Amino acid sequence: MRVSVIVPTFNRKASLERCLKSLQNQKFSATEYEIIVIADGPTDGTEQMMMGFTADPRIRFLVQSNRGTAAASNSGIAAATGDLLIFIDDDCICDESLIGAHAEAHEDATRGVVLGPVFLHPDCPKTAVNDLVKQCGERDFERSTSDGVTRRDLMTCANSSIPRSLFEEHWFNPDFRRSHDVELGIRLQRAGVRVRYAPNAVVYELYDKSADALVGDAASQAAKEVILSRQYPEFRAISNIAAWALSSAWKRAARRAIACLPVSPEPILRFLLQVLETLPDARFSQGAAQRLVKLRVGTAFCRSAIAETGSWRQLQEMFCRSVPVLLYHHVGVDYAKALGQLSISKRDFERHIYWLANSGYVGIRLSQYLAWRNEGTPLPRKPVVITFDDGYSDTATNAFPILERYGFSAASMIVTGEIGGVNRWDLELGMPPLRIMDASAIRYWANHGIEFCAHSRTHRDLRSLEDEALDSELEDSRFDLEQVTGQPVRAFAYPYGLFNKRVQQHTGKVFDLAFTTVPQLSNLATDPLCVGRIEPARTDRYFGFSFRVRWGWSPIPRITTKIVRVLRSMLEAIRFAGTSTPSSNRGC
Repeated sequence: MRVSVIVPTFNRKASLERCLKSLQNQKFSATEYEIIVIADGPTDGTEQMMMGFTADPRIRFLVQSNRGTAAASNSGIAAATGDLLIFIDDDCICDESLIGAHAEAHEDATRGVVLGPVFLHPDCPKTAVNDLVKQCGERDFERSTSDGVTRRDLMTCANSSIPRSLFEEHWFNPDFRRSHDVELGIRLQRAGVRVRYAPNAVVYELYDKSADALVGDAASQAAKEVILSRQYPEFRAISNIAAWALSSAWKRAARRAIACLPVSPEPILRFLLQVLETLPDARFSQGAAQRLVKLRVGTAFCRSAIAETGSWRQLQEMFCRSVPVLLYHHVGVDYAKALGQLSISKRDFERHIYWLANSGYVGIRLSQYLAWRNEGTPLPRKPVVITFDDGYSDTATNAFPILERYGFSAASMIVTGEIGGVNRWDLELGMPPLRIMDASAIRYWANHGIEFCAHSRTHRDLRSLEDEALDSELEDSRFDLEQVTGQPVRAFAYPYGLFNKRVQQHTGKVFDLAFTTVPQLSNLATDPLCVGRIEPARTDRYFGFSFRVRWGWSPIPRITTKIVRVLRSMLEAIRFAGTSTPSSNRGC
């Protein structure tokens, strides 16, 4: 047998019947696939309905006591004989090419998981809940077809396939009656299993849940996300809770206000939704109903997550912490003659470090940042990452001793092809030559609190390079630096901060972290291959620098610019009034 289709079910005989009929009508050789149906403690007459399918030799029906979907799926797989396993939910209607599309996706003999799209079936009733589900399905399809499968695509059910030999190395964990598919996905990613997307392997879901059921699912999902994050710390970065850190300030404030109310607003929201559904103006009521459903789901999700973690503060600590990553280039005495805005004087740099130390910030290493992100290792209360691009010799002379004096570590990004040389990439732009650290300076500071990371070999725009040249810039820069320091190199900074999806994909094969020049705070939801950095201005003083560290940007330049414009306007008005001659009425 080539393919085994696994269909766990629980009290959905009507939708299950339509699912099985769609699986019987596949454009795939009937002798090369089987359908295993596992009823998990049915009480709705599923067994009687299945008697109508017993004549089909492809279908086998198993019944077990109610132990959850994970246990049911495991039982079905144990009875299956196919080399390829396809998981289908019992409320899905399969496209006639589904099995063939999954089988074709595995023809390259690469052991991995294949995911297919799940759309809302046209027969589903027109409700606010179903409209939201339809929008989510279409958005996921567009994202997956354009960007491919991402780290967030962990589910191994609904419409997925996996070689039997690979699944038998892992199996579903029956302790997870919900989110068992995500839990397996985490373990598969830990094992380095590749996940691919098959846009032609389509199923249509017969979604019939009410808003109340959706709210209940959201509360259960939030609790499971917290539990999974405790067991698998790397899951935090792709959880829905961590994504809160990317929302606007007012949304975070509103979420906190609603979530921390002593009494849940759910009864009021449910009543308002019931009222909206009775209004005659369908266009108005439908849009408002969708927003209310979102609010109900979000409220239930947030309150459940808080209940599972213990408090709002613990939830923020676990999922929503932000880490400022500062970016400097050249630290020297005569910065005006060096690199202009990319330079800062030794005095101003020390002011920045003094403010950080006096405000309770602790400089952390990139290894600590990765351990926090991937392993859940706690960070100091106020962490900060300090980075330097290009590796100028003046930076080692002027900046590193200051950091050492205040007890701060830092990361220096080195252009390895110019170790001991000069900044040739700047010369092309008409800037003056500056010395780059030599190997002895790199080795010295590598043993005194500075981490050294790659910044390519020649500081070229990586987007313009062919794949072979791009891989050489990445791999050789890492090799060069490891030869000098004798330490592993795990981070990279894109030259000029420029990259695209192709560059990002190649970088991810070599490094665990990659930095851009986008000014933003870093958090768990930040793509590890697109970590933004905040570049303090050489004119920043107390308030300007503090704003950048705390918010990721400073309003001071904008305020200053507006004040200057107002003053200039006032001066021009005064000058015009002083130079103009008032008109006089003189007789002829």
